[in-house]
Amino acid sequence: MMYLRISGRAWLNLLGHPVMNRPLGARYHIPHGMSNAQLAPEVTAFSLGGAPKRYADVCRALGMCSPGISDEDAASALPDGLRSLCKDLKVPPLSECSVTLESLEKMGASMAAEALASGSPNNNPIIPTVEEIQELYLSIFRQGEARSSQSPSGGS
Repeated sequence: MMYLRISGRAWLNLLGHPVMNRPLGARYHIPHGMSNAQLAPEVTAFSLGGAPKRYADVCRALGMCSPGISDEDAASALPDGLRSLCKDLKVPPLSECSVTLESLEKMGASMAAEALASGSPNNNPIIPTVEEIQELYLSIFRQGEARSSQSPSGGS
């Protein structure tokens, strides 16, 4: 249990996140680690401008870019590196976890407000607004749908 707490804290300190995973777990019963993986690429892309050096260091440490590239290019490579990792690990899109676009449109604002109310978004390099979190949920859903429809198996 202590290992999980330490690893979670390390990830938070490295990347930060606006705790969007908690409402996903509460409403859709998506496991914490799975929702973190589903959210990480887009939340990272959203947050790049707030800590480019930190994101560049993470990208290099994970081997997702060439060691000699600029911090700006390394940071910019991280979201795609995380998308690739999620694909390799077969992280399912939100739509395969009982999430629908209609439910996100209906509950997104309250889910975003819950995320902000937790206080944890203050750990994110860029503190998002309710509207930005709601748009991130919708964007993550839509991007997952697009990737799913492009897969050879049609998302199965």
